[in-house]
Amino acid sequence: MFGPSIALAIGAKFVPFRKPRKLPGKVICEEYELEYGTDCLEMQVDAVQQGDRALIVDDLVATGGTLSAAIRLLECMGAQVVECGCVVGLPEVKGQCRLNGKPVYILVEPREIDNCHRADISSGILNVPCSGWLAERGKQQHEMKA
Repeated sequence: MFGPSIALAIGAKFVPFRKPRKLPGKVICEEYELEYGTDCLEMQVDAVQQGDRALIVDDLVATGGTLSAAIRLLECMGAQVVECGCVVGLPEVKGQCRLNGKPVYILVEPREIDNCHRADISSGILNVPCSGWLAERGKQQHEMKA
């Protein structure tokens, strides 16, 4: 969970969303669809107040199910979802269309280039090696030891 650190850094409160039966107290739940079935997300009922502004942070946006469920839970309790931020986005799945126009900021989006994967990062490029690169690197290290 990196949400608490982000909340602390920006001076905001942290509100966890969890799978069923993980949170104490009274909760509300929202069922959502995944690419392979359904799941449920819970939030404590007293976590937000009417008119609170919310930023949703998640590790991955693929189908958009988790983010859309979090948006519905927050809005049900009267909070205003301002935007969403995700570490990894899978644009080919197109889950961002399920977020009712909420802005989504993504740190890493993998792309395929010449059978290699590359991840674009806002502050630069992170090159993820091809399987051939890994094999070649292992061969070089083996030769250095010999």
